Amino acid sequence: MSQYFYGHPIKWVEYDEEVSGERYTGEPVYVDNGEPCWRVPFRPCPKCRLTPEVEEPGVNSGHDPCIANLPGVDYACCGHGVEQGYIKFKDGRIFRFDNLHVSTSQPHPLLTEEG
Repeated sequence: MSQYFYGHPIKWVEYDEEVSGERYTGEPVYVDNGEPCWRVPFRPCPKCRLTPEVEEPGVNSGHDPCIANLPGVDYACCGHGVEQGYIKFKDGRIFRFDNLHVSTSQPHPLLTEEG
């Protein structure tokens, strides 16, 4: 099973290190260059070419910019053209989809407060 971080292939690199009393055993890195994927700024999405929004550097708080800040939504992922996307609504419903096409000129009625 392939693993991705915002649409980019990653792998787990194992090591054993202690830093400030905390034990670390590895981290996810990009397959193409071995760079840790938690570094900010994040890479742009391969599907929409937008870069995830980060509220606090060093924290994985990046929102998918093509579907960020949807009303009534806890969290969402567009799928980045390589995975199934999903929207988890505040009422617990989860909507999954493939090949999301986002147009900024005409919002879909399901993605507006009126819809």
